[in-house]
Amino acid sequence: MRLINTYIIAFSFLVIGCKNQNSDIKYYPHKNQYQNKETINLNLQNSSLNFKDINSLVNTNFKNQKRTLITFKDENGFEKIIIPLVLVELKKRNVLSITKDSILIDSGHKISRLKTILKRHYTNNGQNFRYPKSSQKAVVEITLELDDSAEVLKESLANLTKVFGEINNEIKEDLQLRIIFSVFRHIPPPPPNNN
Repeated sequence: MRLINTYIIAFSFLVIGCKNQNSDIKYYPHKNQYQNKETINLNLQNSSLNFKDINSLVNTNFKNQKRTLITFKDENGFEKIIIPLVLVELKKRNVLSITKDSILIDSGHKISRLKTILKRHYTNNGQNFRYPKSSQKAVVEITLELDDSAEVLKESLANLTKVFGEINNEIKEDLQLRIIFSVFRHIPPPPPNNN
C-alpha cells in the first residue's frame, strides 16, 4: 500500500510539474493564431536589430506568407511569444497607440496610466466613441523611434503583456491581445499643394 501511495504522489508531482512548465509560456494573441503558417523566430534577448528593422522583418515575412514570432523573457523569467499582426485597414477607435513613455489617445497619457487606459480600451463596449465597440476589435499599436533597440521593444512588450495579464485576471474574460508595430508616425506629411 505504501508503494502505491508513493507512486501516486510521484505521479502527481510529475503532472503538476508538466502543467507548470506549459504555463510558463504566454502567447499573444493566442497559441493557435498561425498554427498552419510557416514562422520565423526573433528573440529580442539577443537581437541587434532596431525597431525599424524589426517592423520591416515582420512585414516582409507577412508578404512571403510567413509569420514572425517575437520572443522574450519577462522579469519573472516567463517566456512571452508575440505574433504581431500586420497593419491593415483598422478603424482608428479600435487602435490604442503606445510609445515607450506615452499613450496616444484622448489628449495623451503617461505610460504609467496604461492599466486604466488599456482596461477602458478592452471594456468600452461602445460607450465612448474613441474606444472600440467590443474587445474583439481592440488592437494595441506599438510605435517607437525608428532607431530604438530590440531591448526597448522588449521592455515595452513586457510592460504591455504584464498589464494586459492583470486586466484579464481582473475582468475574468478571455481577452486577446492583438499587437501591431507601426512606424507611420515617423513618415513626414506630404508637401503642401501650391496650386
